[in-house]
Amino acid sequence: MASLHQQHSPPAHTHLCSKNIMLNPSDMRIYVADYNLKSLKKFAKLFAKYQNASAWTACEILTSSDPKQSFYDQPAVDVYSFGMVLYELETGEIPFYNMDLRAIKKKLREQLRPMIPPKTERRLANLIRRCWQDNVEQRPNFELVEDLLVKCKFSN
Repeated sequence: MASLHQQHSPPAHTHLCSKNIMLNPSDMRIYVADYNLKSLKKFAKLFAKYQNASAWTACEILTSSDPKQSFYDQPAVDVYSFGMVLYELETGEIPFYNMDLRAIKKKLREQLRPMIPPKTERRLANLIRRCWQDNVEQRPNFELVEDLLVKCKFSN
């Protein structure tokens, strides 16, 4: 993600989730789908009622009072979403499973996040929590996420 953010303008994906991350088994390369499609998403939202908000979507996007506010220039939204992907990898569970978007927004306004299991390695749990910070300035950038992630171990 760090290299994608550096190569693209605007840099943010804004809809990073496990469904958009693919692994090519032949060369073990990771590919991110649905990236840099701002114009197409805008068109689809306008004419097809496309909605890309989900449990992985950053709290500032879901709780924004301005529906026209753009977050494409804020890479920190992808860091938040990546924290949800890490949670999903660690637990095997979809974040906020069986909750509709309204209930998820309510939890986020109360600064609540999915419960990280106690068996989760401390470094991984801390990384996930840092990615989930409400204050975008307190979230790590992807260079730091990568440095921290190589030191983490997953339970599964």
